[in-house]
Amino acid sequence: MGTDVMAGEVEDLVVRDPAGRVLLGPVDLTVTPGERVAVLGRSGAGKSLLAACLTAGLPPGLVASGRVRTGGSWRHPADVRARGVALVHQESATSLHPLYRVGTQLDRAARLGRRRAATDRPVPVVDALLEHVGLDPATVRPRLPVELSGGQRQRVCVALALACGADLLVADEPTTALDTVTEADVAALLADLPARGTALVLVTHDHALAGRCTDRTVVLGAGRLGGDAVEVP
Repeated sequence: MGTDVMAGEVEDLVVRDPAGRVLLGPVDLTVTPGERVAVLGRSGAGKSLLAACLTAGLPPGLVASGRVRTGGSWRHPADVRARGVALVHQESATSLHPLYRVGTQLDRAARLGRRRAATDRPVPVVDALLEHVGLDPATVRPRLPVELSGGQRQRVCVALALACGADLLVADEPTTALDTVTEADVAALLADLPARGTALVLVTHDHALAGRCTDRTVVLGAGRLGGDAVEVP
């Protein structure tokens, strides 16, 4: 499966609990550069486990097999050395360091992106990224994450993914904790990612959100991909 042009790929992925029960899989999924894919499913379907395997955040005690490719390299699903991928959590504070100001975190991400720029696409200027996600650089740069609203933090997380040059952004229920207006703004940002060359995997239970943000929907149920893209309560 797969060629070197894939933004993200999962092959024969299986996740088991300590007793050996299968929680996820087997799963095969390919995301091409700039593609927007929704993984739709009810609570407990295994969506967050799939997101964790893509971003090397599998909870302790679980056992995974198969392989995952991000950043052009294959790895084991539990390998923490994920490359070329960024994660936006449901609670955005989880993605941001609580003790570092937003500007410091963005500047570090941009330096990482510049190191990748020799072989990957150029990295935009941080202030331009903040403006792109609807934030005022002069206001947001000096603040700690706790000083921002939930919607502002989600926007910063998207800016971080773009600053570090991620080829793939995995968004795990990114709008659940937001009000309706802010949810629409963040959804628009996610939908715009392909214009900047970043692919998207949107993990959600919300079929309407998936329809606004993505090109293709796959349904995850009882740990397996398959079925029709129907409304999931």
